[in-house]
Amino acid sequence: MQRRILYVSFLVILVISFSSMAFGQSPSKVPRKARELQLEELRASINSAAKEPARAFKTKEGYLRFIGAPPTTHFAVEPSKRGIAREAASAFLQKWRNLFVKDNPAVEFSVNRINTHESRSYVRYRQMYAGLPIRSAEIIVQVNSQGGIEVVVSDIMCFFRLQILGKVV
Repeated sequence: MQRRILYVSFLVILVISFSSMAFGQSPSKVPRKARELQLEELRASINSAAKEPARAFKTKEGYLRFIGAPPTTHFAVEPSKRGIAREAASAFLQKWRNLFVKDNPAVEFSVNRINTHESRSYVRYRQMYAGLPIRSAEIIVQVNSQGGIEVVVSDIMCFFRLQILGKVV
């Protein structure tokens, strides 16, 4: 009996551990081609004529892991959101969310912390799934002193599927 309880406990801990890393999401409602068009729109939002294009790195599924504006430029943010770094970062993520993560109402982002160094602020978001924090799944948004977005680094979990009792979550 004790052995069975130990086995079940181990199995539950194992499932919980993997679920924190691998909360899946439903198939994307935004096709890859539509995300490519959105990415081009984001690149076009750079505040001035840049000498080089924005740098972007994507996953094999086509979601952004990194995007950075060229030196001395930034991605535009709504003028009403430029004053506070947190508001600028949140407005940016809300507008371009589909470039970073699959469209799923259970996936949310909560501000974990904000650091300011010299003229830049770094807003760190934690991914939440159905109200639960996902460990090591974060987005960091770098906001300059004008309220423009310079860099976004994403380490969001959105490509794994976890099956529990026959149900894909």
